[in-house]
Amino acid sequence: MNLSKTTGWLLVIGVIGGMALGFSNETASADWTNDAAMLAALSTNVDWTKLSLMLSAIAQVFIVIGIVGIRDAMSGGVGHKYASMAIWFLAIGATTNLLWSAMMGLTGDQWSSAIAAKAAAGELAKAGNAAGAQVAADGAGTAAGIALSAWATSVALGATTNLTMWTGITLLGIGLTMQKSLHVILAALIAILGIFGIVQSIIDARATLIIIPWIGTFVIMLIIGLGTLGVPVLKKLA
Repeated sequence: MNLSKTTGWLLVIGVIGGMALGFSNETASADWTNDAAMLAALSTNVDWTKLSLMLSAIAQVFIVIGIVGIRDAMSGGVGHKYASMAIWFLAIGATTNLLWSAMMGLTGDQWSSAIAAKAAAGELAKAGNAAGAQVAADGAGTAAGIALSAWATSVALGATTNLTMWTGITLLGIGLTMQKSLHVILAALIAILGIFGIVQSIIDARATLIIIPWIGTFVIMLIIGLGTLGVPVLKKLA
């Protein structure tokens, strides 16, 4: 494909930034299928967790804009309409992903506040300050309620993000394969990863297996980006 350098930079920055930020907080090593484990991870180093999740979501917007450049380069070809449909799904997914990151941040912030307030209530009770302990306990209950509501919302948004994103990636892969705009193996892999992502999103969007299509797609987008920027080994693939 004859892609612009801007498209290449968007893909490279988006992929490297998104992966680096996404793996830089406690949620990277947490069990995403376990609510308690996730609440603990989100409430650890809260400020950085909130910031890294939001910046990672923004980095994925860069990737989607880069894919718009891929779509534009396919103009007039047989796969262009599939790539155009893909952009709609990817745009929706990027939007819900931003909302997801905000809800994840709110979850961690409020759960951390609940833990602190609960500890304060215990200390006040020991000191004989029953009124203060009650106020702190009430605050802990309110914060915990907000945290659990935000967590439930983030789970729903996460499932929506996965399903829409992988539908878009599948359509993009089909379009690239039909138009032969990309190395046939990479194009087919994009479609396969997208289909795998759709199936896994329906079965369980929080399962560890969902990382496979994410990493796979990121690696392919990085290859395309670096090839576009002129990295010798990857030029022929992109």
